[in-house]
Amino acid sequence: MAVLEFDGYRVLELAYSKNLSFKNDENNLSFNPKFNVEFKVISDKDASVVLGFTTKEELPFDITVKIEGDFVYENGEDDKNIGFDSLLKKNATAILFPYLRMIVSQITGIDDEFPMLVLPTMNIEKFIEDREKGR
Repeated sequence: MAVLEFDGYRVLELAYSKNLSFKNDENNLSFNPKFNVEFKVISDKDASVVLGFTTKEELPFDITVKIEGDFVYENGEDDKNIGFDSLLKKNATAILFPYLRMIVSQITGIDDEFPMLVLPTMNIEKFIEDREKGR
């Protein structure tokens, strides 16, 4: 059995709309993805993580995606005493991120006016550290 068991995810929010004010200047296209994460501890072994992504006015489309994953902590399996909080923040977020990337790619690939958006891979540990430091 794993220390942190992933028990599936669900989509909480999914929105896509064309950005009518977007000016197509491929030489000057910049993109600053905005992610957010929320941890919900339900009990001493059950928790969920909400991971969200949004972009506004930077791309030819506006997207909002929010997913929630369920996790179970097996304290007896935590031989290195990493702890529920640490595993939840870093590992659970890292487990959910590929699902978020997939959903963003799928939803932006439906319209063939612009190329599909593939989110870059991300250093989840640094993202969490920066978030906790308010960066």
